Amino acid sequence: MKSYLTFDIGTTSVKLCLFDRDMRLTDHVAVEYPLKTHGNYVEADPAIYRDAILQGIRKLGDLSHVHAICATTQGETMIPVDDQGTPLSDAIVWLDSRANEQAACLSQHFDDQYFYEQTGIPEISGALPLAKLLWLKECQPTIFAKTKKLLLLEDYILYWLTGQFVTEKSLQCSSGWFNLHTDNYWTEALEAVGVNRDLFPKLLECGTVIGQILPETAEELGLSPKTLAITGAMDQVA
Repeated sequence: MKSYLTFDIGTTSVKLCLFDRDMRLTDHVAVEYPLKTHGNYVEADPAIYRDAILQGIRKLGDLSHVHAICATTQGETMIPVDDQGTPLSDAIVWLDSRANEQAACLSQHFDDQYFYEQTGIPEISGALPLAKLLWLKECQPTIFAKTKKLLLLEDYILYWLTGQFVTEKSLQCSSGWFNLHTDNYWTEALEAVGVNRDLFPKLLECGTVIGQILPETAEELGLSPKTLAITGAMDQVA
């Protein structure tokens, strides 16, 4: 009998829910994890997210019947990775507001009204991913030079599941580098920061079938290698 497994990866815990083919909740579990905080810096070891999922899955028992898997995640948490998807630093959590100087610089390029009209975001702050991307480029040049892709949290989990650098639009819509009119990455914002769109994963719609999960990840999770991975959504949107 087919069932569906979902992860909701929040700020301090992941909630795993198992549904039957009629979308009835049959089991659920939550696993908490800590954050690293120092002043306006808020970070997390990327491994904690995967470890929490693994802990939760072990509590759910036999999942060989799972047909598809999907994740919703906190928005704006950033993880720079190399070409193998390996994190180059701790995740910069959405609560982090370190990039005030870079936000002020970007405000010289875009006034609040124009920025809102393009992105739906009312202001440029030190917590904005676009500003934190500029911070990464200016303040961590060695890490930035090694960065193959800049992933948000769901993107990181999807790479673990599938080996593909993909993302979905609801997660990107609060980044500052996504344009609501073109439904795509915002070239003007990327030019202001001095990066190109190759830094970002492929954009997909919510609910897109990416493909089967990787055999080694399926074995790690106790799932069938035929299990499908599906794009989810930012948690607030979901």
